[in-house]
Amino acid sequence: MKITKRQLRQIIKGSSVNEGFFDKLKSAVGLGKDEQEMLLDIQRAFEQIADGVNNMVTLGKAGSRMHAKWGSLLDAAPDNMPQKMPPDAMDPRGTGHFNIFTAIKNLDGSALGSTDLAGAAPDAAEEMNRLFSELSSSAGPRVSKSLLRKIGGLGSKILDEYNEFGPDDDGASLEAFYDVFQDALESEAKMAWTPEFWWETHGDEIAGINEGRMKITKRQLRKIIKEAIDVMNSETGELLIFDDQPDAAADGGNIKPDAPEAAALDMMKRLGITASPDPEWSSDGVDTYPLPNEQWEMMQDELYGKRAARKSKADKERLDIDNLLQRADKWAREAGQDYMADNREFPDTHLEDIAWDLSDAAELEFQEDEWNEMLAHFDWNPDDLRMYIADMIAGAGDAIEG
Repeated sequence: MKITKRQLRQIIKGSSVNEGFFDKLKSAVGLGKDEQEMLLDIQRAFEQIADGVNNMVTLGKAGSRMHAKWGSLLDAAPDNMPQKMPPDAMDPRGTGHFNIFTAIKNLDGSALGSTDLAGAAPDAAEEMNRLFSELSSSAGPRVSKSLLRKIGGLGSKILDEYNEFGPDDDGASLEAFYDVFQDALESEAKMAWTPEFWWETHGDEIAGINEGRMKITKRQLRKIIKEAIDVMNSETGELLIFDDQPDAAADGGNIKPDAPEAAALDMMKRLGITASPDPEWSSDGVDTYPLPNEQWEMMQDELYGKRAARKSKADKERLDIDNLLQRADKWAREAGQDYMADNREFPDTHLEDIAWDLSDAAELEFQEDEWNEMLAHFDWNPDDLRMYIADMIAGAGDAIEG
């Protein structure tokens, strides 16, 4: 007599005999998982993915201060995380395999099992591919909250579609997706969906970057500098180089002094910093003064803060937030007016209906640092900035219709 999986499932569920035997039997025929339990697991997993990616974006935006942000956002930062993170780890334009935004880009729908999901919930599978493709293309500080909310809601979409239209295949397609999905989250894609997994995968390599750079810098300096002063950050190993030779980095020109030698001690005296050379790091005529992070940053700010303050008046005006918002207002009005002029033959056209879509093009009108200044004004919330621009576009429509 032929028995179907569905009939066998009913027999197993209704039986109260030797559970050990039936556990093995269910595993052998692929009936070891309850459909609704799998669906709820999937729902929770997508919610956790959205939360994890949101936390990664937040940490990436913190830049070199990721260590401090980690402690306030999650539990205490990992023991081996540098107080000041190397730029390579969180530069939005970076492509290194350990970059936090690269990790987000690598979170792929097909790797998470969308192909298997197509047999159980085809509409949700298509949505899954689309959303993760959008995430990959937009991975950076401006990943939208709405996109993450949609990803977090994928599990609910799968549950609803499966319960309403699920195929009559005894749950085989759902179980196939469940297995691939679970394996992916635990192995292939784990670096990309929570900060903890990202750091577990790449933390040791990132933690060693500053140390490696420090040692290379010292070795190069000892070859090419005979009279100089280094000021070293005792926590990160970063150096400020004070030397009278403007081309001290003769071998390739990779190391350039930050200031003349005499400026080091003068600056320490002016800032009230007392320090002595450390023999462990001093050699070949180069005295190295180790300083705590706070004092080292005081000297760095003294050097580069004043230089930054001497930027041209034109550059300051260009990045002034009032000027940037005026440009955004002007662009929005012109974009709205141009759209209405191009669509005169459609009298029912209203700008408020398409203002949000039009606002997506505003970023192309600004340089990257200009757009970042406006994002900072809106607390780094890209949706708030777009809504501001969309309101200006819609206002242009009101003026035309009025």
